[in-house]
Amino acid sequence: MENNFLTQTQVAFHNLNGLVNGIAMDGRITISEYEALKVWCNTHEGLCSEEPFLSFFEEISTKVKTGTIGQEEIIELKEILEKHALNFEEKDKTKADLHFLQGICYGIMADGDINKYELEMLKKMDG
Repeated sequence: MENNFLTQTQVAFHNLNGLVNGIAMDGRITISEYEALKVWCNTHEGLCSEEPFLSFFEEISTKVKTGTIGQEEIIELKEILEKHALNFEEKDKTKADLHFLQGICYGIMADGDINKYELEMLKKMDG
């Protein structure tokens, strides 16, 4: 059970990391992108029974619950993600990358508009 819990928290972490990066990709944050962050929080609140996810989630949800997500808050979310990254490192880098990519795609699609700039930024992430 413990291993499954760790896997769930790792997936949640990498998905959020991708989501935040996907949302930030076009340089603007819409209401629907903010809603995507709230959905992530609501979906993963049940994983808060143990550390280190509890502390990580509290920091993230505090930022999201402010009701305002702009460039400054995105930077702060990225800083929180960076601070906690080692706690959710996966042995299989390919799996971590896949979960991150899933989050990026969700973040890009969250505003209902995929533009050429976002696609170019996605290409630049390769490597």
